Amino acid sequence: MSPSRENLTELRQIFFRVVNKVSHATRRPLDYGTGDLLHPSQMHVIERVGESPGISITELARVLGITKGAVSQTVKKLEEMGMVARYKQENNAKNVLLKLGKKGEKTFEAHHEWHQTHDEYFLRRLQQMPQSQYEAVLAFLLDAEASADLYLDEVPCGETVDMEARKNREEKKAG
Repeated sequence: MSPSRENLTELRQIFFRVVNKVSHATRRPLDYGTGDLLHPSQMHVIERVGESPGISITELARVLGITKGAVSQTVKKLEEMGMVARYKQENNAKNVLLKLGKKGEKTFEAHHEWHQTHDEYFLRRLQQMPQSQYEAVLAFLLDAEASADLYLDEVPCGETVDMEARKNREEKKAG
């Protein structure tokens, strides 16, 4: 039996509930043992820099899926806290790279420990899945991400959704 419109509606509702809960959680700053309250967006920068010392702002923006300007602003705040440091590559003075500061290293380790504890449930669920089911879930999430990218490209903030224009674009692509 193939999924119905009702199945799609059910999945969409669950997906948006999860997105809303994650969105709510990402607004709550946490202290990872340094006395500094860090928003999840800041922690994500620390996490990526800790995983990839020497990463550039451009690459960090690509990996996080945000603008270079947003990364630069976050890095500036984290530098002021002593979490992240910028440095220039020896053979390329234009290329600014990032590394963790002392407080950033402590925060990175505490965050890693936090995830090890809190990710156990999902890890157990993944380990129970057959590989084919895991691959189906992964493919579905990647498709959802691609769909979100298309939506963001198609409907800029504040514009009217024009279904007729969309239909015409789809016909031109197919034709």
